[in-house]
Amino acid sequence: HSLHHRNTDIEPFSGLAMHPVEHLYYFACVMPSLLPFVSPFHFLWNGMHLLLSPGASHSGWEDHFQGNTFHYMHHRYFEYNYASLGASALDVAFGTFMGKFRGDPPAKARVDAKSTLAGPPSADFVLYMLGAAACVAGWGYAVLATGAQLAPLPAAALALVPGLGPVLLAYALCYGSKGVGGAARQPWYVDLLHWVLGLAVTALPVVVACYLAAVPPSLS
Repeated sequence: HSLHHRNTDIEPFSGLAMHPVEHLYYFACVMPSLLPFVSPFHFLWNGMHLLLSPGASHSGWEDHFQGNTFHYMHHRYFEYNYASLGASALDVAFGTFMGKFRGDPPAKARVDAKSTLAGPPSADFVLYMLGAAACVAGWGYAVLATGAQLAPLPAAALALVPGLGPVLLAYALCYGSKGVGGAARQPWYVDLLHWVLGLAVTALPVVVACYLAAVPPSLS
């Protein structure tokens, strides 16, 4: 996600400027639309929303009917305003809400050490990328080796590897250090809430997509 945060003064095209691996997670959010017996319009609407809404949410500091200064502050300072504007109460609860620029004149954006390719990558970044790639490659090999004919229970267990593996690895690396950017760790109940909400809207769609790809069409 650090690639996306190279944009510290965002404009509409910043919305989908992200790492290709992150695109897989992002667009996997259309997969739950295939589960209930609903009109294909729902799947189409979900996909179009994923394509178009980042342009509005990253529209910058301009004052217009889709302006999102809340998310602008997130890109400006990185560690604030993580939620969407409609869920800003979560940032208030976690102590990460910011409603205005710090200082007068506005403070400069903090430089993210991971947002440049000028130097060698850090050891934890290399470890994460190798671990995440191993999770995805292991799942892909198992699916190809079985011809995508797994039974539901093994397919569900295998889908947890690419869906939860990178998330667990990132959390372990972050928790084993001083936190992101040296920020203090949150209390355990804040971490728990973060896990429940975060996994439900990020990892679960990937797990569902990987499950559907691993079972025969008659079971999906």
